Amino acid sequence: MGETDTPPRVVVVSLQKSGTNLVARMMEDVFGYRCIGHGIRDSFDEVLGRLHAKEPGVTDRRSLFSRPDMMLDLLEEYPPQTCMFLHGLKIGSHLLNWCSTREPRILFNFRDPRDSLLSLVNYLLQRANEPYSEFANNLISAEILKSMPDASAQLDFAISHMGDHVEKFNRNSWLLFHPAVAKLSFEELVGEAGGGSESQQRDTILRIGEFLGITPADEEHRLFDPSVRTFFRGQIGAWRDVFSPEQTRTFGRLYGDVLRTYGYPEDNR
Repeated sequence: MGETDTPPRVVVVSLQKSGTNLVARMMEDVFGYRCIGHGIRDSFDEVLGRLHAKEPGVTDRRSLFSRPDMMLDLLEEYPPQTCMFLHGLKIGSHLLNWCSTREPRILFNFRDPRDSLLSLVNYLLQRANEPYSEFANNLISAEILKSMPDASAQLDFAISHMGDHVEKFNRNSWLLFHPAVAKLSFEELVGEAGGGSESQQRDTILRIGEFLGITPADEEHRLFDPSVRTFFRGQIGAWRDVFSPEQTRTFGRLYGDVLRTYGYPEDNR
């Protein structure tokens, strides 16, 4: 792996249930970064403890993960070759320095919102390798989903009443358009094992490497990892096997703007 002007610290904004562990595997195995932050289990207690030390009066310590100002400040305390994962990054004064320096480098990862929502439903229904994290919204949504009479009713509820998950795509769309942010998607990175292609995966890795100033080694990269705790199926287009025609239309009516913004066809069943 060759390096030219490698950025010491990187931020990956990976929307929830969009392949965070897939991107983390790339950042660790291909580019040699240590990954911390949202969705990175090995660092959870460490990061939470360091955040709480900064705000010891906060009763809900987990809420500090939603403070991008604190997360970015914390990243600066870590040594070079550290990559911070966030599930969202709102615009605010915490980005003033980035506006002039473009450091840390920012990557933005997303996924078809229908697959992302379906993945969240499966996660909350305990179908992943390990139970969901016990955040209040997870606990409440999981109890409601489990009370539904069948899978169709569960998906109806998710589409109509869990829209905040999809709206996060809109709230973070500035990252999609900003020329200094590198974009990548689950579909591009997952490879053949997840329904994609190896050539597209290689091209994506090379493109991200160019953005980071790192030339990845010319070798096969095994990023698809069914052993990670949040894994269930990890397939492109899984929503097509689950959504009814009516649910597809309802999703398009409610969130068609999100699909169009991110370049996903509204109905390609």
